Formats: sequence, structure tokens, C-alpha cells
Amino acid sequence: MFVHNERLFDFHTKEALIDRNIHKRLLISKEKGHYIRGKNDLYAQVIILKLLLSDVNFHLFFHDIKVCFKKYKVHKMILGKMGFPENWERINRIKKYTKSEMI
Repeated sequence: MFVHNERLFDFHTKEALIDRNIHKRLLISKEKGHYIRGKNDLYAQVIILKLLLSDVNFHLFFHDIKVCFKKYKVHKMILGKMGFPENWERINRIKKYTKSEMI
């Protein structure tokens, strides 16, 4: 994990998010049968927020993070280290899940 000027890169949690239907719907790639992104990285935290926040609050969060990435010209390699797939913005277009899908 790298920290630079109070910014966090390459963050990973100890426990991975279990596979959810959202991983499949986000078209996250698999390697040896396991999702390679959105499990214990920063993108996993975005996935959790998508599931927990209201649509309005998630949209506000999504807008803010997108503006931040554009303002600071975050390179694709850095996004990749944070677990964001190239199509990461797709998360804002998928529909909210029912409670049964979150189990």
C-alpha cells in the first residue's frame, strides 16, 4: 500500500467481498474462476456503496469521484491498482438490486 500526501493507493482489505450478482452484472473479468477486481480493493468499496446507498446518494458520490479522477488526471494504471476496471463507470448505469439479490 502506498500513501502520498495523504492519498491512498493500492489499498486492499484483509477480507474479500464475497462474489455477488453485481460482479457478474458489472462484467468484471475472472481469472481461474475468481473475479480479479471488486473483491478487496477500493472498487469493492464502491460496489458496497452502490448496494447500500440510495440511488440519489450514489449518483452524487459517483459524480464526485468521476470529477476527482478527471481533475487530477488519474492514469488508467493507477485506477487498475485501485481495482477499477476500464469500464468502471458502468456501475452508475446498472439498476438497483432487490434485497434478495444482496443476500
